[in-house]
Amino acid sequence: VRYYNGPINAVVSYLDQKPEHGDNTALGDFYHQKSWRAHFDYKFPFGLQVGIGFDQLKVGNSLSGTALGGTLGIDHYAKRNAWMIPISYRTGPHAFYFTYAQAQDMKGLNNNATRAAGIDANQDTGAKQFTVAYDYALSKRTYVGASFVKFDNDRNANYQPWLSGISTLGGSYLAPGEDARYLSLNITHFF
Repeated sequence: VRYYNGPINAVVSYLDQKPEHGDNTALGDFYHQKSWRAHFDYKFPFGLQVGIGFDQLKVGNSLSGTALGGTLGIDHYAKRNAWMIPISYRTGPHAFYFTYAQAQDMKGLNNNATRAAGIDANQDTGAKQFTVAYDYALSKRTYVGASFVKFDNDRNANYQPWLSGISTLGGSYLAPGEDARYLSLNITHFF
């Protein structure tokens, strides 16, 4: 659902995704994903745009099928909340961007083994990211620009920045606790 009128832009979305398992009922809700996202931003007449976004993700992590007898004791869903604050400013052909985002620690990752060992599997599973960027409009459809992204995973988190691991130059996925810095130069043309 989206409302876009004048300086106001508001979006709310919901996802309920459960893949087909065929005859393998042992998987139960292991891959069931539910999420909802809300975003609101306001554009001032002098070129400043300020927003706020919230995202909640629930992922099924229960192998509750009869093949496993329900003995793992894993909580039914793991849940994570995240939020972001995007700010942009446009003046003439110039555009400046700043975004701060934070994913909070997961909840519901503990199982019987971690509880018995006194370990909290949810601890240090969040991440933070900030982005600064600049665009210059060469025309109404062509932009050049640069951006810098700082991405910090907590000790037990392994969030992946957008497009990580797919580079033809040998990019790789981040390991738990690993951080990343990206500097990019961009040319964008809308056909």
